[in-house]
Amino acid sequence: MTRPSVEPDHPDADVAPVLRLRLEPSSGAAAAARRLVDRACSEWHVQAILDPARLVVTELVSNAVRHARTQIQVTLHRRAHELRIEVHDNSPESPRPAKAVRSTSEGGRGLIVVAALTTAWGATHTATGKIVWATLALT
Repeated sequence: MTRPSVEPDHPDADVAPVLRLRLEPSSGAAAAARRLVDRACSEWHVQAILDPARLVVTELVSNAVRHARTQIQVTLHRRAHELRIEVHDNSPESPRPAKAVRSTSEGGRGLIVVAALTTAWGATHTATGKIVWATLALT
């Protein structure tokens, strides 16, 4: 795991920064991603969305750990009216929400939860894998 890097989203210093964190596909990856969300919400004064943002990043990183099993990069963008969470991994396989989940099943609900908590989510394929992203409205 590496320390988060802070990069300006725009050359203008008044624009909110972007936070990035590289992670190995390990059991501690989701916890590290949650700490990044904690930092972002505190620094960017958007604590009202802390809990849903923590849950969304946990689901997206956990899916990358479980299914992609490659190095992961979490990127957080604060925009005028939203927080965008991106999880990049090196697997080309697209995420697929479960169509039906038995009430006794332990898993399969993560992307359903992400869809319920966010204004939008999706996946963008890249030359090296994919970015699964989600946006949360700032209240």
